Amino acid sequence: MMVYDGLFTHKASGLVVRKVGRTQKKFLERFSDPIYDIFYKKLNNFIYFSRPDWQVAKDLALKIEYEVLKGFKKSSTFMIEEYLGLQPNALNDEFGKPMSGITEMFVLDTLEREQQFNDHFNRVKMKYHEGN
Repeated sequence: MMVYDGLFTHKASGLVVRKVGRTQKKFLERFSDPIYDIFYKKLNNFIYFSRPDWQVAKDLALKIEYEVLKGFKKSSTFMIEEYLGLQPNALNDEFGKPMSGITEMFVLDTLEREQQFNDHFNRVKMKYHEGN
């Protein structure tokens, strides 16, 4: 299981949004659907771990994800389409369903805030490092 910090750079505008999440797949595999092709995708950081029991691993991933995001949740008024200069619902698929994970994408508005987030992620990573 992996908890990831992904950076998504909008190809047209160059603007970057961030997503923290969890997956059993490789990062790029998780975002291989063509709907994500409007972004350059980069795995910025990750915490990898395994547990014999899938439910235990899933529960731990949720706990880690929550801890990583503590203090860094997106603003309740953040609208990704507006931020990227897109029309409302532009990131929906052909059936009108929003891009998976879109509501968890957020922006850190200063370099200082980016550094604080990266430092915090690394502290959480050390706490849950395999073998601890």
